[in-house]
Amino acid sequence: MPNLIHSLDASSLSLLYDKFNYIFDQPEFLAILDCFGTTLDKVFLLKTLLASVYMDIYSNDPYLDKFDANILDYIEQTGKIIDKEKRLVKINVDNGVKQYELHNIKWVKNEETVNKSIIKRID
Repeated sequence: MPNLIHSLDASSLSLLYDKFNYIFDQPEFLAILDCFGTTLDKVFLLKTLLASVYMDIYSNDPYLDKFDANILDYIEQTGKIIDKEKRLVKINVDNGVKQYELHNIKWVKNEETVNKSIIKRID
């Protein structure tokens, strides 16, 4: 999992730099891991381009749908009771079974506004 995250961060950085470099001859661009910076007059543009990069990576490719399906399959393979349609998983705990609601991939892809935490316990 850490390698996946670092790869996605590196991809974001590369795409962001390319977009910034296309606009400016000398982009005055700073990056440390997944943190990006520039001069004050270019901050708004940096934020806009970064949002564009994230949309390019995460919205236009079925990658997230496949990733989400694999996570749900893995949860099921570990013996948990999961309802993939309703996105609920039941987990045995000391005092019985607890039911949890899993995140909705449509929220991650900006297809649906969801005002919930990533995992929310519903008793």
